[in-house]
Amino acid sequence: MQYKIELIPKSLQKIRQYQGLSRADFAAKVGISAILVYMLEAERVNITENTEKKIRESLGIDDESLTRFEALTDAIEEIVGN
Repeated sequence: MQYKIELIPKSLQKIRQYQGLSRADFAAKVGISAILVYMLEAERVNITENTEKKIRESLGIDDESLTRFEALTDAIEEIVGN
């Protein structure tokens, strides 16, 4: 499936942290390695179409929910000054 909104590393990390998951727990839930989660969040590798599909399907993230999540976290960061 092609997504109109790209999952970016910053959002990936925020989604994981919001769910209260360690990298290892997130990786197990999604079906990828914890090393890959680290490398994606650190922007050492790109999020492939296949990896994005795994993440989105396992967490139920569609374009609309990703857009809303990013807008909400951006607003919170603006308020708290991060």
